[in-house]
Amino acid sequence: GRTDKIYGNLKCLHSDLFPSFMLSSTFFKTISSFFGICPPRDEIHVSCIGRLQIEESSKPVRLSQQLEKVVTTNYKPVANHQYNIEYERKKKEDGKRARADKQHVLDMLFSAFEKHQYYNLKDLVDITKQPVSYLKDILKEIGVQNVKGIHKNTWELKPEYRHYQVEEKSD
Repeated sequence: GRTDKIYGNLKCLHSDLFPSFMLSSTFFKTISSFFGICPPRDEIHVSCIGRLQIEESSKPVRLSQQLEKVVTTNYKPVANHQYNIEYERKKKEDGKRARADKQHVLDMLFSAFEKHQYYNLKDLVDITKQPVSYLKDILKEIGVQNVKGIHKNTWELKPEYRHYQVEEKSD
């Protein structure tokens, strides 16, 4: 709460609403001269400010309290969360990714690139179900990895493998 005490011409405010710079004597003198408030006696003002600063610094930052009974509303630890179980099950179903025939992988990649021009490597791995290193080797032969621009870290087909035409602007 807020309690006010009056010392002569000075009203001391005890509140959490006032930052520490507002309690400094320089700040108060500047504000009081600006608004035409009669300056208080310095010795009372300084002692009030000092007392407020001591009170603020003596307040504990953290308070500990003794509990009456055992708290039972906390969450109990779970050894394995549901999403981890589902991920492991899905991983077991998929099994290890085995290398398929190169021509079969190329067919899958070309059909994917017919739908979209740019693909993330992770998406291509999901589509083809091939190991990352094997897929990268094949992509280096038929595609280009974009390293900057709006399609950063995506793959697109090399110009000689594209079936679509780039629309040219005619002036």
